[in-house]
Amino acid sequence: MSSQKIRNALGLLQDDEDNEAAWLELQDALTSPDVGLSDEELIDLLGAARREHETRREWSAVANLLEYEIAQCQGSSKEVARLAELARVLEDELLDDKRAVDVYKRWLDLRPDDPTATEAMARVEDQRVARDHLPAFHIGILEPEARLDHQVLTNRFGTLQVSGIDVFPVVKSIGTADVFLPVANRLFPTADATLGLGDIAARQGDTQTAIRYYEPVAKSNSSLAPAARERIAKLRGYSR
Repeated sequence: MSSQKIRNALGLLQDDEDNEAAWLELQDALTSPDVGLSDEELIDLLGAARREHETRREWSAVANLLEYEIAQCQGSSKEVARLAELARVLEDELLDDKRAVDVYKRWLDLRPDDPTATEAMARVEDQRVARDHLPAFHIGILEPEARLDHQVLTNRFGTLQVSGIDVFPVVKSIGTADVFLPVANRLFPTADATLGLGDIAARQGDTQTAIRYYEPVAKSNSSLAPAARERIAKLRGYSR
């Protein structure tokens, strides 16, 4: 029965989000003529699996499952909400501007002139154009004010990639996070980068600055909001 195949595939993906066989099994079961579940039941089942992946920050799996959910709720009020979440995941978590723009376009097809989608798509396009015109980054000039060419990928552990080239071994010895994360956040602000700046300040003992970085993330809709709130609570407890 297709419903059992769907559950089996989703269970396997909880153990390994990169299980290609499980993804193929899931796709095959979802496209079966008789899924064995109502649309609502199927959407709820996919959504529950997606939220488990979210807790582990497995964003590729989250995006894939959102696409399947969208396919099941086409024409309903739930479609736009899931398109909005998919666009957020692509833009903020996977840093995939091209796919995010495609999703915003699908959103606008359903709701022309929607101000949220229109503003978001313009923002992503502006960032893409800005990156395309940034001066070339010369790896021999490791200065905090350096302008980085193409998309800057960072996380709070200080890993940096530029144009697909792994420069972490080169800049690791000079404190990658402290030098490059402020630049990256200034050029392409993300919740992850802002949280990382707070972590740097906290490690340096600057509690007030750390909280200043954590607060906007804590108040946002980002999946990192609970982590930011927890950090604030700990810092305020320690500073009493």
